[in-house]
Amino acid sequence: VYERALKEQGSADVAYARLMLLGSAGTGKTSLKRSLMEEPFNPHTTSTIVSDVSTVRPFGHKWQTRRGSRWRETTEEDEIEELAHLLESSLSRPSSHHASKSVLYHSLDLVDTRSIAKFSDLDTEMCIKEFLRKAGAHKTTESLVQPFLHIWDCGGQPVFLEILPAFLTPRTMFLLLFDASKDFRERWQSHQNTSAGKVLFGEVVNESTSDLMAKWMSTIHSHLMKHNKDDTSPSLYCIGTRGDKLNEERKEEIREQIQSLYEEKEFSDLIEDVLIIDNTTSGKGEKEDPSIKELRGAIDLFIHKLVFPTPVNWVLFRKVLQELKQNVINVSKAIAIGVACHIPAANVPEVLKFYHELGVLLYYPQIEGLKNKVILRPKWFVNTIGKVFPLDKGWSGGKRWFLLRNNGILVQPLYHKVWQSSGIGSEEIIELLVHFRLAAQVQTELYDSRFKQYFLPAVLPGYTGDPNE
Repeated sequence: VYERALKEQGSADVAYARLMLLGSAGTGKTSLKRSLMEEPFNPHTTSTIVSDVSTVRPFGHKWQTRRGSRWRETTEEDEIEELAHLLESSLSRPSSHHASKSVLYHSLDLVDTRSIAKFSDLDTEMCIKEFLRKAGAHKTTESLVQPFLHIWDCGGQPVFLEILPAFLTPRTMFLLLFDASKDFRERWQSHQNTSAGKVLFGEVVNESTSDLMAKWMSTIHSHLMKHNKDDTSPSLYCIGTRGDKLNEERKEEIREQIQSLYEEKEFSDLIEDVLIIDNTTSGKGEKEDPSIKELRGAIDLFIHKLVFPTPVNWVLFRKVLQELKQNVINVSKAIAIGVACHIPAANVPEVLKFYHELGVLLYYPQIEGLKNKVILRPKWFVNTIGKVFPLDKGWSGGKRWFLLRNNGILVQPLYHKVWQSSGIGSEEIIELLVHFRLAAQVQTELYDSRFKQYFLPAVLPGYTGDPNE
């Protein structure tokens, strides 16, 4: 399907990649993201609950741009410029069927907006037409493809390790963070920075930071690594934070300790390197920690490997989906949009799988309840699932919440209440959790047997008794 679309519709190079910041709560994942963006260090950063997803233009030495070399959040102007670049590229190809047309006419011709009107509202149709008009009239000056990097700043609570498999794709670089100023063999304790500037310390569990890191590595490896390596294999860096508290000799000792975690392990081929970083130097130019620059360069190289030709009408399809002001749509609607973008109806599911791999949207055809859904906003879906995991202590209380927190039993009336206004069926979300082995249906005497019950071990507090039991 992909190869045929390239020949029939023309293509242009695009670069989409995902960066996942993982690790225990309080290790400085949000601060590291600020460092990559060359933003000044903020000692009062608020801890992330569940996940924060943002899209960044990682302009570096390989991605020349008139705007300079700093990374920054994407804007609508970036989207318009990328589409304009793709349109011009497809027109300039010798084999292009549209070579005699202007870019503006070409952009409006590639999407049948009259067809869009049949399945959408007038405001959406006008928004898409205006977006295409702007792209067609935009004058591009860049000759190189400019990358889009989706950064997932993931919550550090242990439960996120359980949720993670539902969102893993191979076109991802993982940064696994740990606090290098602490003994990573000690028992782990979570802590959370609040918006009020307070630090809340959570439970102490019978797992060390090194145990948790090995679990992250193993989870990623078991879900993503292939027997035959290719350019889409994931990449992982272990990042020690609070490097400002360590001398060079101590940093080297910690690097060796971390390396001993994965040496001779099955997942050792996943890990690229161990870096100790001082986030307090972020944005200080020549005074910035060289390890931060090294990490930016590694990310830049990873993205460079992922540049690949994409059919122009597939890109248009994604842009139209992006313009919809909805979190979830039916596959039938996605097919109608695909047909409007001149993608054969039978091929649209393959295009959705393609963009799921890129992390742009979520599509689960293997899950019965979700096979007819396309989730356009991954961040929204992560946060929706997270509502039932008691990461934030501000619950309404009551027996049903007590059962969940203390016994790990999620009952039907509770999850119906939590997800009733989410825009996606509560039973469908439960099915996703069961599919990825985050939940299992059970029957207990703890609640009315007329209602479904599910066991969610991830919500239970860490066991703090005898570690041998």
